[in-house]
Amino acid sequence: MMGSTMPLRMRGKADFRALREKLGVTQPLLAKRLHRDVRTVKAWEDPRFHYGPPREAWDWLQGLEMDMWRSVARTVADAEERRREAREAGQADPVVSLPYFRHQMEYESVGAPLGWFRLANAASARAGDELNAKGFSVDYEYPAGAEN
Repeated sequence: MMGSTMPLRMRGKADFRALREKLGVTQPLLAKRLHRDVRTVKAWEDPRFHYGPPREAWDWLQGLEMDMWRSVARTVADAEERRREAREAGQADPVVSLPYFRHQMEYESVGAPLGWFRLANAASARAGDELNAKGFSVDYEYPAGAEN
């Protein structure tokens, strides 16, 4: 197992839930991944229970978060390069098309580099936010061949 990415400060149950939801990870998916009962995962986030999520759960989510941000950085860098090339050629800034998936099978049909369609969608949303802040026009698209 890789080294922990857990911050030194204590983080609460709400922090854990916010991170899980930001990444598009459901409680059942987390429970399955960590070989726990979904009721246990619910208790990790419930302030009525005294125990919180274990380090293993934090580490896994934070690893996913790092994967997501690497994906976002690549997407932003690619868009900036395309814009630079377009401007050098005297062309208009390109519209950036980002993928958005409706379900896991659709995501797996295109290669599934991040593992889960919800994580890929979270990465697309974050990349879109960053690109919009940099003045890009962004469109979200279902994969080719998907019915709208």
